[in-house]
Amino acid sequence: MVNRGRIEIMADILGLCTKPQVKTRIMYHANITFRQFDLYATLLRSHDLLINEANRYRATDKGLQFINAFSQLQNAIDGSDSRILSANRLIEVRQRLKTSSFGP
Repeated sequence: MVNRGRIEIMADILGLCTKPQVKTRIMYHANITFRQFDLYATLLRSHDLLINEANRYRATDKGLQFINAFSQLQNAIDGSDSRILSANRLIEVRQRLKTSSFGP
C-alpha cells in the first residue's frame, strides 16, 4: 500500500465536504488524526477551499473546482499507473532474487 500525499489527503477531505460535515466524520472517513485534520483544515481554509459554518465544514466553489481538477488528473494518469506499478514490481522481484540463495 502506498502512502497518500498531501494533495490526496486534501482531495479526500474536500471530497467528503461536498455537503456540510462535522470534524469527526471527516477525520474518520479520511483516516486522519485530530492534529492532521487541524493542519489540513487550516491550510484549506487559508486557500479558500474549505469553510467552517456552525461547526460543519463545507467545500467552497473553489474547493469543488479543486476536486474536479484532481479527479481529471487522476483519471488522466490511471492508464500509466499500471505500467509504473508493474515496473516497480519488477524491480522489487529483481532485488529479492539478488538477495535470495538462488539468485546470481
